[in-house]
Amino acid sequence: MVSSIFLLPMLYVGLGTLAEAEAGLHFTQALRLALSAWPRMAALGAVILLLLLLASVVLGVSLSALYGDELLPMATKYQDKPEEFARALISIDWTQSAFGLAALGLLGLALTNLLWMAPMALVYRNLGVFAALKWSLVLGRSQFAFLLPAALLWSVLSVMSATLFGLSIILWPITALFHFFCFRELNKRAG
Repeated sequence: MVSSIFLLPMLYVGLGTLAEAEAGLHFTQALRLALSAWPRMAALGAVILLLLLLASVVLGVSLSALYGDELLPMATKYQDKPEEFARALISIDWTQSAFGLAALGLLGLALTNLLWMAPMALVYRNLGVFAALKWSLVLGRSQFAFLLPAALLWSVLSVMSATLFGLSIILWPITALFHFFCFRELNKRAG
């Protein structure tokens, strides 16, 4: 997860630079250009990591609010009996958390949808970390109907590449190029 937050945006930008480059530019030069922005990319990754941690806290608080009254007495009652605790956990009606998890999944998709252009804006528009996040939010809000299918496609491609490691060699560069060309098209629309 840490490598995907801190390292992959730099490689994404390197592939995007290479896709738009003149014929003589090598991948190492494009990657060097992308890596030159690593302090800002690391700061952006840290901010996105904080947002993910915040979403995890929201999940923890919501599960605690839903099941805290049932889980705490159970945990103290079956403290030394893990088998009985596992059986007691099965007896809990977990359907309430399904809606909470679905809402959290939609929140995660919305955050991805609104913030996924920030690494490109950080390098190609030469913005600061918070300015890139703000630009990505403004652009994401105005182009939400366009970005939602793109984010869904991106998430499907990401899940496929995470699940099928052999195909990730083929899918990851395609995903990176797709991300770059979405950024370029949205950049044209934004003016």
